[in-house]
Amino acid sequence: RLACLYAAAANLSTTCVPYGHPRYYGHYLGHWLSATAFSVASAAAPSGAAVRNKSAAIVATLAEAQAAWSALGGRHVGYLFPYSLDAFDNLFGYAKPGQYLNCAPVCVPFYVMHKVMAGMLDQYQHAGNRQALRVLLGMADWVVREVGALLARPGFGEAAWQQVLNTEWGGMNEVLYNLYAVTGNASHLRAGEWFNHFLWTAPLAIGVDLDGSHGNAGGNHANTHIPEIIGSARGYELTSNHTQHDIARNFFDILNGSHTWSTGGSNDHEHWHAPHQLGDDLDGQTEESCTTYNVLKVARHLLQWTGDAHLGDFYERALLNGLVGNQNQHLNGDGGSFIYMLPLGGGGLRKPWSSAVNGNFPCCWGTLSETFAKLGDSVFFRAADDSALYVSLFVASSVVWDEGEGEGACEVTQATAFPLASGEDGSTTSLRVACDAGTAAASGWSLRIRVPAWATAGPNVILVDGKPVPGTLTPGFATVPAPGGGAWGTAAAPTTVTVSFPMSLRFEQLDDNRTEWAGVGAIVYAAGRPNRRRPSSRAERERGARRAVAVDRAQRQQQQRRRRRQHTNQAAGVHRAQPAARHMRPGTVGARGGDAHAAHGRAGRGVHGVLALLRAPSARHLARQRRRRRRDGGAHGGGGGLDRAPWRTPRDEWPAAQHPQRGQGAGRRKRDLDPPCPGRGRWRDRRGRRRRPGARRGARE
Repeated sequence: RLACLYAAAANLSTTCVPYGHPRYYGHYLGHWLSATAFSVASAAAPSGAAVRNKSAAIVATLAEAQAAWSALGGRHVGYLFPYSLDAFDNLFGYAKPGQYLNCAPVCVPFYVMHKVMAGMLDQYQHAGNRQALRVLLGMADWVVREVGALLARPGFGEAAWQQVLNTEWGGMNEVLYNLYAVTGNASHLRAGEWFNHFLWTAPLAIGVDLDGSHGNAGGNHANTHIPEIIGSARGYELTSNHTQHDIARNFFDILNGSHTWSTGGSNDHEHWHAPHQLGDDLDGQTEESCTTYNVLKVARHLLQWTGDAHLGDFYERALLNGLVGNQNQHLNGDGGSFIYMLPLGGGGLRKPWSSAVNGNFPCCWGTLSETFAKLGDSVFFRAADDSALYVSLFVASSVVWDEGEGEGACEVTQATAFPLASGEDGSTTSLRVACDAGTAAASGWSLRIRVPAWATAGPNVILVDGKPVPGTLTPGFATVPAPGGGAWGTAAAPTTVTVSFPMSLRFEQLDDNRTEWAGVGAIVYAAGRPNRRRPSSRAERERGARRAVAVDRAQRQQQQRRRRRQHTNQAAGVHRAQPAARHMRPGTVGARGGDAHAAHGRAGRGVHGVLALLRAPSARHLARQRRRRRRDGGAHGGGGGLDRAPWRTPRDEWPAAQHPQRGQGAGRRKRDLDPPCPGRGRWRDRRGRRRRPGARRGARE
């Protein structure tokens, strides 16, 4: 179904049914190709083979579509897109001279094309699909011809091309640079350089902040520009262009110095606004998932250039807070749910879960699909001179240190539950190094383990086969040499490295330099997981999710009732509305209520998190409530259920006679119109006293 738009646009004979949502332009298919390629690279057989076969079939379908377009000749050779050339003709100003944007049939054609081109390259590099490379080469040749002809058109000029680049174009420069690294074809490098929106990047090259000086006084759309920064970083690596280096470096420093939340994310309503004034942006539309995904790519490039452990700290913080908790596999059946924004402010904080397979496929569904297919990314790095293996993230994983054919290899396995729990010995993580005996791979290199910036509580300890590494372990990369005579252990007698970095609480001030925001910020910390078992069945997971939804709905109704009671003369505390505080427990990034992690009684999934997490009542507590409602007849004489607050009936479900705007109750005093007291039988008066059957309900009882 994802490929159906492409097949239909090429007039292939097909019976497929495309996703009909008007906001789906075909972009998600590219993300899907990348995600499945990552899955093939990391998954074990037979699941890896099944994913490989499925993705190969989709690539073959797209190759047929490209061949059908190419058969038309002329400008269609190499073309592959879910719509006709009209999409690009409108963008290029062919349809209406001087107008370089017309959203018919799609507003962001290069954005969509980039996703498919990147997916094809990932299929080649990570899944070994050579047909994907052939399709990609055809698409790249089409871009070279079309953009080259556009730039050579009389009267067009560079200024007009910059207007074209005002329309979101994804990471076209990055994918063309990456293709150049594979092919060495100078035309691919030249095409990558064409996608340089210098009206926006030139100020960054000299360190100007992300404000109106970039030609966008209303705020800069974050995810339009971050992919271009990734391309600049890749261009520097291939060409040593120091202007591109400065663009990437300055961008990251500016973003994290004046526009970033304590979670490592940034932006509000997808845009950056005034620096050091995040108080104005603190609402429920903060930290778009796509932007966090792409900023992590920038951080990865910078970490590889510098080896700066602070970049590893940022990667850890942004990944665990801004991405790992953005998927909920326990809602909406097998498809699961994603969130587009991570709300950090405003009233009623809760994660806005939405189905991952609803046919809409917004951009963040694509980047999150890739994220959860490559969680092994940026855990380990190898020094350029082969002198060290860097351990940047504390993630359960393994990597092979290979010295080449005949030289043997070592397998490094990391075991950790960070940040949810510590090891039995209180450790943050542990590593097991096992090498082929008597080979060159067993010696000549060391481990470099990141000591996080948050590890200030002390004492920080690294043990190698039970012996501490000498010296003080301060934030940075700590060098851990091979034990004994300089050789790592073997499979029969592996070397064990145990790492312990105690965690602590701290306060981080909101990045707002105005006096009214002084002292406003977040308590950030890493949370352990209570000793609770995981749900053992799908039915249990669904029950937990329903409980979380019920508690969230109940909390909202309770807040509404409090506001209504403020306008009455009745003394506070008459009703036994259960306080939310009794269900609170420490957590990290997450929402109040409605969170699957809360539904299972576990702390949130983030590190350096903010606020707290509402934990659902236990199954025993809910069972007692159900028995009480059955015994007493419930609020309306019925048993109720999990789709309503267990202790109060929503206002719009009151009987007509008792509703302030309906029936006979319209003229009565408001204090007499509340629903019955919870858990006390049928209708009672305001003091909880039972009314006699058939007694007249007067103004006073």
